[in-house]
Amino acid sequence: MLTGSRLLLLTVAAVVTASCAKMDRGAEQARMEMATKQASGTSDESASRISGENMAQAAEPAKPAVSGRILVKTGSLTLIVGEAPKAQEALAGLIEKHEAYVAGKQAEAWVPHARYLAPSEVRQVTYTIKVPAARFDAFVEEVKAIGSYTNEAMNIEDVTFQYVDLDARLANQKKVEERLLGHLQSSAKELKDIVEVERELARVREQIETLTAQFKVLKDRVAFSTLTLTISVQPDFVPPVERSFFQQLGDKFIDSLDALGDALKIGIILALAALPWILVLGGGLYVLVRLVRWWRRRKK
Repeated sequence: MLTGSRLLLLTVAAVVTASCAKMDRGAEQARMEMATKQASGTSDESASRISGENMAQAAEPAKPAVSGRILVKTGSLTLIVGEAPKAQEALAGLIEKHEAYVAGKQAEAWVPHARYLAPSEVRQVTYTIKVPAARFDAFVEEVKAIGSYTNEAMNIEDVTFQYVDLDARLANQKKVEERLLGHLQSSAKELKDIVEVERELARVREQIETLTAQFKVLKDRVAFSTLTLTISVQPDFVPPVERSFFQQLGDKFIDSLDALGDALKIGIILALAALPWILVLGGGLYVLVRLVRWWRRRKK
């Protein structure tokens, strides 16, 4: 009887031990499968979990070496010159000196529509010039010496936040790309796992290309300032100089004579323009008066 009890106890212990070992093996296998799924991305949920993990580990942005504020300078300037070739030659020399370049050019010529005044041809050229940011102010000051400037406008835009944000987002996406490549090479073995990882990798690379293009455009705007230069050519233009009191009186007297001459010219032109009407209306009035007188004499 005692022997039978011992045998029964040994049998129960063996069964319990085998069950525990089986449960341990099942739990270990389940843990290994879960780890494999997390590493390879076997489903949409696991792929999103990988992306979230990668984004969390890459959350700390790579800080660019930026000192001070990041500024974008733009400006516009209008000049009046007397000779176009001379002004263009001087401008070309300044562009070469400051290592700038012409990004756009538009030239136009027109004749003002004046019926009674002599037409004078006016030419105008507009340049879009890219200048290194460090030399922009000096370039503008030297350009002013080419002619007499009539209009000047300068604008400074602070893009520090945009610059740092783009740089950090680009660094984060590159870290995500590196981790996805590591998963693809080490963990993804089945075809569906490889497809899921490559799909996520393509999405990340598309974002990297977009951010890289935006960052390049912003860096170009920061590195090169833009000046819109308009040069108006007037052959009879005389640059203004500081004149004395008596010279100013003489100028006003001459201006008054010019105004009087213009008024006489306009009066003569208007009289000549009205002459046909005067002849027609005067002739008609003369005939009408003659008819009235003839009628009165006939009645008497």
